[in-house]
Amino acid sequence: NELGTSEIGEEEKREFVDQVNKMLDDAVASIREISNNLMPRAIHEYGLIKALDAFCTKVNQTGKIHVEFDSVGIETTLDKNLQLLLFRVISELLTNTIKHAKAKNAHVKLHKSDNNISLIFTDDGIGFNSKEVMENKNTGIGLKSIVSRIKSINGSVEIISSEGRGFKIIIEI
Repeated sequence: NELGTSEIGEEEKREFVDQVNKMLDDAVASIREISNNLMPRAIHEYGLIKALDAFCTKVNQTGKIHVEFDSVGIETTLDKNLQLLLFRVISELLTNTIKHAKAKNAHVKLHKSDNNISLIFTDDGIGFNSKEVMENKNTGIGLKSIVSRIKSINGSVEIISSEGRGFKIIIEI
């Protein structure tokens, strides 16, 4: 409305329009970044296994932890949403391990046989009381998010961890 009045000079109007255009450009860039994060380009272009290989290689290059990744029977024809879900779950598990476990090693096994996919993730970290973590409202948010994602597609989750004994999660889809 103010642009239509004669109370503002032409220079101010131009500056205002430039500011609005910059804000729109920033918003578009943010949306683009969010959508790229939602569907990692590597999954889209190369499939889940190559994306996970690259991801694990990057994690290993940090020197914080050694990650071993094995996969059997996972094809690139796997549903893209399922590929994305598995990528997100594995990256969340690795993030948790790096942040909390003080682990030296992690192992990711992704296997498909018949119509079942199993994901087994282990680390040799400090472990935790999984029952306590899952029952406490203030802890385990990443882990709870993983469980709800898997359950939303009718999968099952088994968490095996205790203090001083590392962590293991078995996911069946």
